Amino acid sequence: MKKFNTLLTYVSSNRIWLITLGCLDLFFAFLAWVAYPGDFLSLVGLMIFVSLAAFVIPFVISIHKRSKIDAAFRRFLLEPDDTNEYLLCESAPASMRPYIHLSLIHISEPTRQAEISYAVFCLKKKKEKRNKKKKKRIL
Repeated sequence: MKKFNTLLTYVSSNRIWLITLGCLDLFFAFLAWVAYPGDFLSLVGLMIFVSLAAFVIPFVISIHKRSKIDAAFRRFLLEPDDTNEYLLCESAPASMRPYIHLSLIHISEPTRQAEISYAVFCLKKKKEKRNKKKKKRIL
């Protein structure tokens, strides 16, 4: 059921592309019917096959990538060490990498005991560990 919900989420987030693909298929089916009435069914079958492949392959790849990122994120939350941070950075998209190197320094108390309350999160950028080795000069 979870995989089906994930698939529905991806389909709904890309519905404009699916509508465009469907409209193009209808247009090319009409052109195939006008130009090649004898081969119409085989051409439409080929168009449907190619359209399904163009739809399914990217979705399978994106779902696999997303599950890999989620697993790395869960591992990092359970044990936030340097190894899990590195794995999270490697699996996360490049646009998200600057946010991974932040450390939480303070969380304020909620503003009130109601359904809607606010808390402030203070983040600071982590200092990167560098190996400083003394270079020997040979004269």
